[in-house]
Amino acid sequence: MHGGVPRPSVRWLGTQLAGGISDECGRCGLAGIRSVEERNPQLAAEVYHDDLEFHWPRPLPYAGSSYGLKASLERRPGWAETWNPFQSEAERWLGARVVAASEDEVVVLWHQRGRDHVAAAEFLATSGRQMA
Repeated sequence: MHGGVPRPSVRWLGTQLAGGISDECGRCGLAGIRSVEERNPQLAAEVYHDDLEFHWPRPLPYAGSSYGLKASLERRPGWAETWNPFQSEAERWLGARVVAASEDEVVVLWHQRGRDHVAAAEFLATSGRQMA
């Protein structure tokens, strides 16, 4: 209990803190990230829920919200279209890790990297989270 309100069960970096949480949410979240790293829409279709929502901030070219996997994959310009020119296979690795999970929600932290080949500059573009 925290301030009279029951605390939800949480996993922090894969360590169970409270309750009997299934690892299913964490595995699903990491599989979703793997689908991005591999640019694998078939894997995304297998692991993402139909009610998937993405909310991307401005000034990203794909800024805004999309609801459902189909809408996310059809969005133009899309995430992969934007990032492919800046990422080799090695730079596609997002270093994802589950930082928290409950029965029906997962938070995954990742870091996107890219390289501007014209300017020969490397950058850490953003970090993010995915909540299922």
